Amino acid sequence: MIRNFSLSFTALLVALDTLAVILAIFFAEQLRKSLSLGVGAPPETFSTPFAIYVVFTIVWLLTLSFVGAYSPRHTHRAFLEGAQLLKGGIIVVFLFSGILFISYREFSRLQLAYLLVLLVILSIGFRATLRLYFRLTGGRRYDARRVLIVGTGKLAQSVGRVVRSYAWTGLYLVGYVSVEGERSISVELNETQERFRVVGKAADLPNIIESYHIDEVIFAVQQPTYSEILQLIQQLYRHHRLYVRIAPDVQEIAYLSHLTIEDVSGIPLIGLRDNVFTLRQRLLKRALDISVSLALLILTAPLMLLISIAIVLDSSGSPFFIQERVGQNMRRFKMIKFRTMVKNAEALQNTVNRYDEHGNLIHKTPDDHRITRVGRFLRSTSLDELPQFFNILKGDMSLVGPRPELPWMVERYAEWQMKRFEVPQGLTGWWQINGRAETPMHLATEDDLFYINNYSLLLDLIILLRTPFAVLSRKGAF
Repeated sequence: MIRNFSLSFTALLVALDTLAVILAIFFAEQLRKSLSLGVGAPPETFSTPFAIYVVFTIVWLLTLSFVGAYSPRHTHRAFLEGAQLLKGGIIVVFLFSGILFISYREFSRLQLAYLLVLLVILSIGFRATLRLYFRLTGGRRYDARRVLIVGTGKLAQSVGRVVRSYAWTGLYLVGYVSVEGERSISVELNETQERFRVVGKAADLPNIIESYHIDEVIFAVQQPTYSEILQLIQQLYRHHRLYVRIAPDVQEIAYLSHLTIEDVSGIPLIGLRDNVFTLRQRLLKRALDISVSLALLILTAPLMLLISIAIVLDSSGSPFFIQERVGQNMRRFKMIKFRTMVKNAEALQNTVNRYDEHGNLIHKTPDDHRITRVGRFLRSTSLDELPQFFNILKGDMSLVGPRPELPWMVERYAEWQMKRFEVPQGLTGWWQINGRAETPMHLATEDDLFYINNYSLLLDLIILLRTPFAVLSRKGAF
């Protein structure tokens, strides 16, 4: 359904990316001529040969194709699309530098820097403008693939939301078809005609397809009777040439597990609890963890010594606080931090626990009386977490991932939240850079699942780069 863009839309994206690289080259030249930076030279020295326009455009388009910038699977969300363009920009830095080294060595390196920055900014800007336009106009209509959903239950609604989220890629949701025997919510659907429109019944499916010029049909029936669905599909194939897909009713399982789909000798199998990360991703992630944590332990050793002394002088007890946490695959480990509370803080936990209006636990509060003076400073700057680099080096944790949770809090988790433990738990993560302790436990899990479902090494690097700014803002740090 979202495997490829239409030819016309792909051509539009290529045209925008071509315009972006041409404008980037042109404006980079103008900036180099007008700004008094770098080594001075006559303006004509910085004129760009026509060959560079041609070669750089070809290289840029090929790079974007390589990283998946023309695939809806990699760009259906604005964040993912921006990540692909940024990835393309990083690759192009090396490619452009190599091309200039063997061809135009006199080309200004400062001008090249201008070019690459402008290229990424313009490409992201053009794509963002295109997305905004389609969002304001309700999606693409001129070459849209018209989608009909068979079913009106919760599964059908979920599929409908997904189709609408991909509207900018060329999918257009025509409406829903009610199925006899399914627990229908067609009354609810009819109340908002624009977004949820029931266009008929399954018995009249062939006529509906003709009337609405349907390109794709998705069967999304809860607790389906597959013999009846098979009859409908055979009827469609006899009279129509369109795409037919089936959304399996596995939503409850999907919340509990990481699902994979595998074709084994023509038999589609849905896998549960497969590895979320590929072998290559796990190796790269572990290599990043070891190299960064080892380097930071060496660099921060004097600082950690000073912090240890300050903690001991401020309150009695060890400078370190060791606590059992739940890691990947529910494996428990001892997490080490600098102590920020009084010596018997855990025995006083029940005196500070609070609950929101829905009964969800909020265990961290800014007015916690157990926090020491040095501890409050360490928490606000996140320096209390420096010893966790030992946990990362040991393999108990990762630099980036969901936050390791307390065992007694895990017991309060809903089943769908347990999915966060399928990946290594991290020192920082998507939750920490977007809300930190201000985000309640039950909402933080949504951020963890977003990280798991959209994982890439680039996402890890983005989170690591944004973490210092989150720490300096001190938002939610208590």
